[in-house]
Amino acid sequence: MLGVGSSLNQPYYRDTFVPSDISDLIAWYDFTDATTIYTTQLGSTTVNENDNVGSVLNKAPAKNQDQAYSRLGVRLVSKNLGGGALNGGVFKGPKDGIYFGSNQWLWNFAGIQGYESIRAGDGGEYSQTIFDTENCTIFVALKPEDSTISSDHGILGLKGRNNGNSAAAAMQLKRLNSNESISYKCIWEGASIADGNLDGSVNIGTKKQVIEIAGNDAIQDDLIIRKHTASGTSIINAGDLDSDSGGGKLKLDKTTPLGEAAGGSGDGDGFIVGAFLDEVGMQEGGSFKGHIMEVLIYNAVLTQSQKASVEVYLRAKHLI
Repeated sequence: MLGVGSSLNQPYYRDTFVPSDISDLIAWYDFTDATTIYTTQLGSTTVNENDNVGSVLNKAPAKNQDQAYSRLGVRLVSKNLGGGALNGGVFKGPKDGIYFGSNQWLWNFAGIQGYESIRAGDGGEYSQTIFDTENCTIFVALKPEDSTISSDHGILGLKGRNNGNSAAAAMQLKRLNSNESISYKCIWEGASIADGNLDGSVNIGTKKQVIEIAGNDAIQDDLIIRKHTASGTSIINAGDLDSDSGGGKLKLDKTTPLGEAAGGSGDGDGFIVGAFLDEVGMQEGGSFKGHIMEVLIYNAVLTQSQKASVEVYLRAKHLI
């Protein structure tokens, strides 16, 4: 049963299914849920409509520090521009999520464990995640602002290391300047390791939509990128992502902070939404312009039934 929240500080959508009903959920950043969005990095005051965003809590279930698949951060935080200014986007309400303009993003700049580990010391959450870039399922509900773009626009990214040789590595999801479509790319540093990417050929336009990146449960080590809109579902691209000796897996367990300076830097692990990271932790390329409503990342290949449940949930909730 669908329902509408009676308050701005309540999620817009209610249903019996929630993303955490499926195991292996490591990121659930709901940019329409004002109860998880704060005006400061430390999360003391929840947002009202048109407030600048300081941080967003991860709604994925918490895990023990010694578990193999910890969450992708306790929270995402804005970069502090000084003088109280933040660049984490603007909360546009329970229907439209967070609007990201030029050079606005949210990230775990203090390592993949999130900002809380600095504030809480040993009480922070340290990730031991091995993220499989091919055998995963990612959903991003968004609405791009521009139908054409002049540079690549990042949507989200991870920075870690190759699971096979601990060399620097990164995963990037972005819109391409060449055709305004979607690229899902992994960069692997080290001898005889090929970078892998799937570049789509479908212009994603400016409508509300769900981008799905999913491991193919019928073909091992094969990915499919789909676009779900009100007019139906289309396949953007499909194929093998990489030939990496580490099995296409990103190791995320190094908590040395990424720098908060413009562009980032640092030896730690990081997760970013609204832009993308390169293999040395730099915020790279253009940032996303438009609304992002929700990000779901499962560290597993979901079944067709599970994917259908998530798709129905996102379509109904975000009126797609």
